[in-house]
Amino acid sequence: MEKKKRKTLPEALKRDLLRETGWRCAVPTCRAAGDFLEFAHIIPVKDGGKNTFLNMIALCPTCHSRFDSKKEKFMSLEELIILKQNLMVLNGRYSSFERRILEYFLENYNVECWGRDLDLMYLLKDGLIVEDGKKRANAINFPPKIYLLTEKGKEFVEKWKTAKSLNSDQN
Repeated sequence: MEKKKRKTLPEALKRDLLRETGWRCAVPTCRAAGDFLEFAHIIPVKDGGKNTFLNMIALCPTCHSRFDSKKEKFMSLEELIILKQNLMVLNGRYSSFERRILEYFLENYNVECWGRDLDLMYLLKDGLIVEDGKKRANAINFPPKIYLLTEKGKEFVEKWKTAKSLNSDQN
């Protein structure tokens, strides 16, 4: 039996999927970047999944094949759905700079970051980071502050890292 050829994805859909993940693999512990990213169906086409923004996510080839293989405990369908929902939370609430700060904290909770209140406004409002109180005077016009991840911030980053829902009304 001849295998049916899939439709080519529209360029606008590809661009939107890449923009959603910051042109990186959507898996928080991977975040590989490059022209090689693939567009994975959350609900497979063979199971009725469509080529829609809500049913697709950008993954690197390794994470995509690991998810599709089902031979290893990598990420369940439920976790991939939560990962997609988390992208909506992150992109809907936080600026690209704030998302990069969260990504920075994925690697180490006990580091500090530099910035200004305006740049980190929603992370501060949500209690995910806190100013450490030390003043720095080595910037010319806008002395930056140093921020640390709070316990709430650590929980938030850990949920993101382990594909748990970031929605405050879900656990």
